[in-house]
Amino acid sequence: MNSLIITTAVSYRPADIWPFLASAARFCPEASILAIVHQRDLPVLAPCCARFPALTLHPLRTTIRDIQHAQGLRFKLQRGLARLRSRALALLPGMSEHLSLADEKPSPLGLSSQRMFILNRRFFIARRLLRSLSAPPDAVLLSDSRDVVFQADPFASMHSGCCTGQEYNTMDESPINAHWIRSTYGESGFERLVDLPVLCSGVTIGSFRSVLAYLDQFCAEIGRRAVERRSVLIPIWDQAYHNMILRRDPPADLVLMPWHSQLATVGEVPPEALSVEDDGRIAVDDAVPAILHQYDRHPPAVASIAALYPPPESVPADSLPA
Repeated sequence: MNSLIITTAVSYRPADIWPFLASAARFCPEASILAIVHQRDLPVLAPCCARFPALTLHPLRTTIRDIQHAQGLRFKLQRGLARLRSRALALLPGMSEHLSLADEKPSPLGLSSQRMFILNRRFFIARRLLRSLSAPPDAVLLSDSRDVVFQADPFASMHSGCCTGQEYNTMDESPINAHWIRSTYGESGFERLVDLPVLCSGVTIGSFRSVLAYLDQFCAEIGRRAVERRSVLIPIWDQAYHNMILRRDPPADLVLMPWHSQLATVGEVPPEALSVEDDGRIAVDDAVPAILHQYDRHPPAVASIAALYPPPESVPADSLPA
């Protein structure tokens, strides 16, 4: 199977993503890996490229920094100007009908995905990468990197549709997810999702067609929010958009993977549900999943995975999960 993994490693050090890369090399060595990074990350992550030939670093194609979280007086002024521009556009009748979010290119009105925080911008970049491929892969995995490890071939046991992981808690049982939804969609949005299991935006896997359709849906939602506010200063919580679009307008081929499935999202899972196998892999509810996500919330899992995939002595280890 021709498979592609797209991940994000902006401002990460080699030790942060070593278990992700080493486990991919072990269990899906034929898969290509594209990592979205900043230009300044290229020399830092060079040891990863030297060790893992499947890895290609994709630096951001612009030096423009997002204005949502960047610190300093210059960025505070830019945020202020963005708010003033938003208010001015609101005074022009019918203007919203002609606004759109520029996809990874400059916009005279500042409405460009290039100005967004990387949590949201990465979806636009991933879509561009997929659209640019002359020979589309059979399967695509969109994945976080620092808190994801593979324990079997992730592509061997997945469905052909668009698969995403369910978390342990429902929306009303997870204060942080409830906050993200309320911040993005208000109380009415929260009430819509209140008793449903949280869906995690950190891992999505499926056929090329299904993953590209998901990215189109996600980017369209971000674009609508930016046009509504006439600004890129929208809530940055990718998790909120992910949950809303997949619950409100679920794709026909959507597959929700429980927390104890082959795609195990374990951040809020009770510690007693995880155990370390004799070979060092992590079992979840007595079964070893192919993809283990958010394991960094569980110290025994962190210790076992760090022992399985130690970076070389030449790679600084000061950024390994504590």
